[in-house]
Amino acid sequence: MIIHKEPKVNNGKVILFFCRKKCSYSEQGISLMLSLGYEVFILYNKGKSDKLPDDIGWVQCDYIICFRSWFILPKHIIELPKYYSINLHPGPPNYPGSGCINFSIYNDEKEFGVTTHLMEVKVDSGKIIDYETFPVLKNQSLESVLKTTHQKLFNQLTDLLLNLSSRGNEYIEKNIKKNNSIKWSKVKRTIKQLDEQREIRLDFSENELNKRIRSFHHEDFPLFIKLHNKTFFLKE
Repeated sequence: MIIHKEPKVNNGKVILFFCRKKCSYSEQGISLMLSLGYEVFILYNKGKSDKLPDDIGWVQCDYIICFRSWFILPKHIIELPKYYSINLHPGPPNYPGSGCINFSIYNDEKEFGVTTHLMEVKVDSGKIIDYETFPVLKNQSLESVLKTTHQKLFNQLTDLLLNLSSRGNEYIEKNIKKNNSIKWSKVKRTIKQLDEQREIRLDFSENELNKRIRSFHHEDFPLFIKLHNKTFFLKE
């Protein structure tokens, strides 16, 4: 269901906002859009299995902004706005695709980041508007890195909205030119690859098991082991 919200004072611009249900940052983003005078159409995402509504094409908008949304938008939706479709990716350009936080921790990266970019049909490939990196400490937990990532992602959403409001499309065009040399990695992992990393095998060393727990185990997506056609989930 698409939810429509009108600001008290309208700036004449419309945003179609894809975001996550029960996400405080998503709600703060909506409040900021309304305070800046944007008319907002909201499509909440509850989980990876959610499907886009069939009638979404009727929304006339200036921008699409995707924030913590699992929806993969088809070409006709990406091309819907008058100006730009923009995604906020919870990872740096060298980690496109799914499970970027998990794989970066598994690879013992010393930093992580977030990226704001134009949307293309090919996921995480569009021109880069903004990106920011932050240090990851040795043995820092997945939950801790997730928390910092979501905060940084919201900061980028805030910067995007404030700059769009004050500078318009000039902000996007200048930043794209500035970041033209920053390229996405060609290694793009999938949800299937992420799920495969969550399976515990009996030949794991203690070190490998601990790495998998630190990198891929989350209470919403726990590690598991299959034995005699039964699946057992790790609970800590």
